[in-house]
Amino acid sequence: MVLPASSTLRPPDAAPRPAQQPGAPHDLAETRHELVAMAEGKTGAVPAAFLVEHVLRATTEGDWPVRRGALEALLRRVGFCEKDELRIAQRPAA
Repeated sequence: MVLPASSTLRPPDAAPRPAQQPGAPHDLAETRHELVAMAEGKTGAVPAAFLVEHVLRATTEGDWPVRRGALEALLRRVGFCEKDELRIAQRPAA
């Protein structure tokens, strides 16, 4: 298969493209701030900043839409835990 020179495919090790959306954060610090603001009050007993750091570690190659989507998915799961009254009954032995 031959692709034209103007192909949008990028090598796997290429740096992520900058966010194309208006109003998207410009750097990691701004991204972190926006994600924490989105998560505040929606994370139950878990600190919002803790979940945001988890999202950022899991999406190191992602841009703003990927990171926002990951946090939204995580917040939905937190919501299900609260709605279904899920609790940790027992922790594994250390």
